Amino acid sequence: MAAAVGTAPRDREESKSEQSETPPPPPRADGAGNAEPLTFDARSGKPVERTVKPGTHVIVTVPVEESGEIRIDSLGLVDSAEPRSPAVFDILTGERGRFPIAFDPPTGSNEPVGTLVVR
Repeated sequence: MAAAVGTAPRDREESKSEQSETPPPPPRADGAGNAEPLTFDARSGKPVERTVKPGTHVIVTVPVEESGEIRIDSLGLVDSAEPRSPAVFDILTGERGRFPIAFDPPTGSNEPVGTLVVR
């Protein structure tokens, strides 16, 4: 036995008028629609702390003066950075904790940039 489910003619008219309304904007291609931007500037030489709540979506940007790598070892994240192209990390915070961010220039000295604090 088969069953068919359809809408009554009046319902179809309402559906058409609802569809003609302006649709909501599409989500951003980079997925950062509701993300909180955080900048840790490796150029300043002064490590900073930025605090967010667990479950926060953050985009961490780290500008640099010279080429190298930015590391958030406790999260297993590494990104290259250049003076005109900062390191960028798209992070959905989970567990509470302190997550140090470091700059690793070609000279090999690990320089602290800051700490992402989740609490």
